Amino acid sequence: MLLGIDLLRILAANAVIAIHYSGPFVTNSALMEENLDLWRIFALIDVVSRFSVPVFVVLTGFGFQAIVESFNYRDLVRKKLIFIFKLTAFSTLLFLGYRVFLGDFGYEPSQILKGTLKAIIAGKPYFHLWYFYMAIGLVCVGVIASPILNRVKELRHRVKIIIWAFLICQLFSIQDFYYGNKNLFIFWWIEYIGYFIFGFYLNSFRLNISRTLFLFLFIASSICVLLLYEASVTAFGFRRGAFPLDFVSPFVVLQVFAIVIVVASLKQHSHRAVRYLAEITPFVYIIHPFVTEYFTGFTTLPDRVSTVFLHFSLSVGLSWILGWSLCHVFKWRSK
Repeated sequence: MLLGIDLLRILAANAVIAIHYSGPFVTNSALMEENLDLWRIFALIDVVSRFSVPVFVVLTGFGFQAIVESFNYRDLVRKKLIFIFKLTAFSTLLFLGYRVFLGDFGYEPSQILKGTLKAIIAGKPYFHLWYFYMAIGLVCVGVIASPILNRVKELRHRVKIIIWAFLICQLFSIQDFYYGNKNLFIFWWIEYIGYFIFGFYLNSFRLNISRTLFLFLFIASSICVLLLYEASVTAFGFRRGAFPLDFVSPFVVLQVFAIVIVVASLKQHSHRAVRYLAEITPFVYIIHPFVTEYFTGFTTLPDRVSTVFLHFSLSVGLSWILGWSLCHVFKWRSK
């Protein structure tokens, strides 16, 4: 695998950890009022990590482009679907068991049954697992869409498709965010299909252009998100003012474009260690809430910047260690 693609997986996994570590503090109105500078540190960690989930979707599209012309396309897609189903079932059982242990659904058998069924139907057995349920719908759509997208050869037409796809994503994102009009979990792919198409057409773009220019775009778009978020929550509150952080908001889209083009331009082959880390990223994604919840729920609020980065570094390190362990358990159970 190419170095840039593997590095994107690793960066996206670390960014997910960063978001879930900083999230409870970024949405803490009391912290914003009492210690604005510390709140801005957490907001900065959150903002520069917004590319996390979108990059995983981009890489899904890139993966389809790599296999769409293969003679065994159907077999490769079938293997991809089976892997996602296994991963989703495994993580669902793990976290539903955890929630039952915590008493989230109550303690009566009927309450537990009702709660677990609702969580599965909603596609959120635990807050972060919505991505795997969305990925099921995304891959199913990708099976049909990829051969159609592959017929479009001219770059100008591909760019038009990407732009229209993101306009549709914006509409779904706004109605979802402000009106809570959630679709059934497998239809969440509609909100992210633009990233999938961008990933599918990624090789169409010249990736040997100035990395410095796109690195500047990433920094500039991140600063815009940070400023807009602070102004928005000040004006509208944390519930209505958080749209600048949405994964499909305009400046986050620019942020994703920039980081993908900068890192994906690294065309040399990955070192074995990098490939290995990239392979365990799904398991880091699954297990990291156990770590981030400890540092956000069971420790005192950091009062110094050094403590913030110490807790964040420990969250990342422990998440990778547990992800590595979970990867081996999953492979052992799958044999």
